[in-house]
Parts: sequence; C-alpha cells; structure tokens
Amino acid sequence: MNLMEKYLILQHMGKEKKQICQHSCSMGFLFDHKSLKTGVRDVERSFTCHWLVELCREVVNLKNEVDRKEEPMMFGEEFHTPSHIFLCIENVGGLQV
Repeated sequence: MNLMEKYLILQHMGKEKKQICQHSCSMGFLFDHKSLKTGVRDVERSFTCHWLVELCREVVNLKNEVDRKEEPMMFGEEFHTPSHIFLCIENVGGLQV
C-alpha cells in the first residue's frame, strides 16, 4: 500500500501522475551553521550564508581533489538541518554548481 492509498487526504493534495516531474525536481531543505545557537537572528543567517559560500569556493578550488561523494560529508561537517536558511537546492552537479 503506498502513501496515497494509506492516507486519503494525500489523494486530494497530490498532483496527478502525469503532472509529477519524476527525477527532474529539485529538493530544498533548511539548514544553519553548526556553531550557531539558534540561527534565527539576521546576523546568524548571514553567518550561515557566508560559510555556505566559503564551502562552495573550497569545493570549486579543490574540484580535482574532492570526490563527489565527499561533498555531502563536507556540508554535514559545517551545517545541520532542520533550521532557518531555506536556499539550498539539491542538484546533480553538487556543490560545484
């Protein structure tokens, strides 16, 4: 039994199968830098964004040395979820794009 069959409300909320973009949709998630207390204040959100940019620069600079499988680990060492910054979209190109 799939979720649509198990929970009737989902039948009314979901898209029709022909409208679902399987394997082409991006997945977003919330995150904050691990060193922050709450991540709510503007200065903390700014700090998180700054460190995301720094991590992306590091990955781009090390693109020949960093295995694609290491990128999520590098991200996980700096950031946690759920949290307050919603701007990271999963992409098949990883952190290099």
